[in-house]
Amino acid sequence: MIISDKYKLIFIRIPKTGSTSIENALIKADPDCISSDNSKTPYGHYSAKDVKNIYHVGEYRWNNYFKFCTVREPLDWYMSMYLDHANHPLTRHSERLYWFFKNDIGQLPYHEGIKEIGLEPMLMLNTLNSRWYKPDGCTLQVDWLNAGDMDLIIDFKKLKEGWDIVKEKTGIEVDLERLNENSLRKNNKDVKFSKDAQDVFSIIHAKDIEFYKNLKS
Repeated sequence: MIISDKYKLIFIRIPKTGSTSIENALIKADPDCISSDNSKTPYGHYSAKDVKNIYHVGEYRWNNYFKFCTVREPLDWYMSMYLDHANHPLTRHSERLYWFFKNDIGQLPYHEGIKEIGLEPMLMLNTLNSRWYKPDGCTLQVDWLNAGDMDLIIDFKKLKEGWDIVKEKTGIEVDLERLNENSLRKNNKDVKFSKDAQDVFSIIHAKDIEFYKNLKS
């Protein structure tokens, strides 16, 4: 989450959509901007409504500042999130969550060379996002956009082009650097969800799928 009075903008950070790269560029452009504490949950990923309420943005800022976010094709977003969780197991909670993970390190099912994630592991991620991780109520990308329309929604596939629009609209001159790329996802681009997992995903994430389809049209 970033609020910049200098550039009159508000950035909503949806996880696994290139938001760290955007945040870093915004802080470089405006070191005095208001940014969230990334050392504790939800690690800067506040919903739009939370940004309004927790950081007391006020109606003037919200209605007049340039508001934007980044989003990602839903299935690709979820796979990136799955592999990020697999890459960062909940080790310190592993003992009390053994019943859930069925391993000693608190990790979602994954091993090197796997080509397909099945239905059960996909639903495990859904449970984690719904019941464990914050912000509460944010399990779909659209859940972060719960305070009205954005002025710009950037597709992860066109991150640089979207950033160029931000620069044009706000007067920012800092270029974008790609940061925090998921090494596991980068090295396992062929991993997919199984057909039954995708079928269930299309039901659970129907709002995201429709939202992204309308964004592309």
